[in-house]
Amino acid sequence: MRSLGGPTLCPVPEPVPSTIAPSTTAPSPIVAPIGVPGHAARDGAAASADACFARLVARWSGDSAHAASAVIGWDVWSDDGTERHLMELSGSGCAMVASTDGHLSAMVGLSAEHLARLVDGRLELIAAFLAGEVRLSGDLGLIRELPIWFGLPAPAPVVEP
Repeated sequence: MRSLGGPTLCPVPEPVPSTIAPSTTAPSPIVAPIGVPGHAARDGAAASADACFARLVARWSGDSAHAASAVIGWDVWSDDGTERHLMELSGSGCAMVASTDGHLSAMVGLSAEHLARLVDGRLELIAAFLAGEVRLSGDLGLIRELPIWFGLPAPAPVVEP
């Protein structure tokens, strides 16, 4: 701990380097997705996630993302753990990659069910983040642009009686 000088009511912690480390476990119950039923076996959840990412890659619109150049890490939660998927974005294309140079522009953590809802246009990432259903870190401006770049349908507005 370091002191700011003069009388200090509480110590100021040392700065922690900002990195996005891979997640090895599902989120704690405090931030776990709400109402998510049990998932199929790991192979089923991984196959489902792979299918969702294939749909996203097919929807990529390089025209609307001409300036984008980033790597987004996607941690997809299931009962058996977390699968890490890496998506590389550029103006010329979008692809799932096996590894990166270690630099991630942003991280998205969500359940396989939430990923499917996102791809179907039934989930808005920022709203789900604010509701504690998904984890987001890194460049939130980049994450906010994903629905535009992938041509995702906007979630239907909730009409209250």
